[in-house]
Order: sequence, then structure tokens, then C-alpha cells
Amino acid sequence: MNKLKLTLTATIENGKIKYKSDKSEEKIIKFKEENNFKEVEISFEIIDHPQYYQHKYFHGYVLPQIAMGMGESNVDYLCEMVLKQQLLFVPIESERDIPKRHIGKCRTVSKVQYLDGEEIIITIGYVPSRSTLTFKEYKEFILKCEEIRDGLSDWMIPLEELDEMGIIREKAMNETHS
Repeated sequence: MNKLKLTLTATIENGKIKYKSDKSEEKIIKFKEENNFKEVEISFEIIDHPQYYQHKYFHGYVLPQIAMGMGESNVDYLCEMVLKQQLLFVPIESERDIPKRHIGKCRTVSKVQYLDGEEIIITIGYVPSRSTLTFKEYKEFILKCEEIRDGLSDWMIPLEELDEMGIIREKAMNETHS
């Protein structure tokens, strides 16, 4: 356990906090013992929304299986430089064409051109951050990634995870699940 941070998942039921894991109480006791007399910050974050489940489904059941099927050990590279580049790249004429919601969060793609022997770098497009995608855009990205995953042969999801995967996928693909 990380001595500086404790993250637990819970629901609020009739005004009481109900932890998802049976070991949560033990973890809290151990955390308090290891950090006696230290100042802590306690925050509550609602995670029961479609974007949370899109992120959880993509990173838990789509991206790792694509990496497994492609034999790629660097999932960050696979996500950023392969999947997002292939599926989310938007060609533009200039940086002014990048929508406001993506500015500062997207990756610009440039190419080098030579004009009169001088090197000029020209922005030819951008790849948006998944955090700035709309629900529908992220859903379309996930569906395209599922197609890639399903076309690969060397991947699997353990049988014991299939039910949970199905529940999370349903929540990730249904904008009004809650």
C-alpha cells in the first residue's frame, strides 16, 4: 500500500458510506496507524457517470487486449502514437483551426517543408485528448478500437472478468445509464 495515499471505492446509501471491498476497513485502520498525527485531505468524487466508465472500459478491457494482441508492451505509446494518431487525427490548415475545447490539451502534428532552402515547420493536424472528447466521440473511438482488438488473434479476457466487463461496457456505451 502507498503510505501517502489511500483510494477506496464506495457508494452512499441512505446517508451512509458503504465500501465496495470487504478489506476497506482494514486498509483504513492500517493507513491511520502508518500516518498517525499527519494532516490528510479527504475528498469525495462522484465516479458514477458515463465518461468514467468509458475511461475504465477503454483502459481495462480494450487497450490492454490490443497491446496483448499486437505484442506491444508500451501501452502508452500504443494509445498515444498508434490508436489516437490513427483514429482521432484531424487535419487542419493552421493552428487557428483547432477548436477551443482542444486547445492546450491536444497534440499538434507537424511536418517539415523547405522553401528556398529554408526549413519551415508546418502544423498539418492535431490529435485531441480523450478528456476533451464528447461522450459520442469517445464512444466512436472505443468502438473503432474494439474493431481493431476483435481483428487480432492473440488476446483474451479472463472468464472471471467477463461479467464485470459487460457491466462496465454497458455503462460506458450508454450516456444515461444512471
